[in-house]
Amino acid sequence: MPRGETSKVKERKELLLNILIDLKNRGINSVTMSDLMHVLIDRGIYLSKEQVYYVLEKLVKEGKLDKVRRFKIVYYRLRS
Repeated sequence: MPRGETSKVKERKELLLNILIDLKNRGINSVTMSDLMHVLIDRGIYLSKEQVYYVLEKLVKEGKLDKVRRFKIVYYRLRS
């Protein structure tokens, strides 16, 4: 296992941040994992749920995203 972030993880972080910024510009402030997976598939980006979850959690730790839990549903949104 690599100790630091690999180039693929950095690319995925940029990709997900750009998608979340695009969704926010369209008026969608928070998304669930399911919503995000549908957006990725619609755009022809095929990542597993594990890959997306890993990158989202890294972005939360870096302070770029907020993780909001409502009952059993987790929403991710850009930190303002």
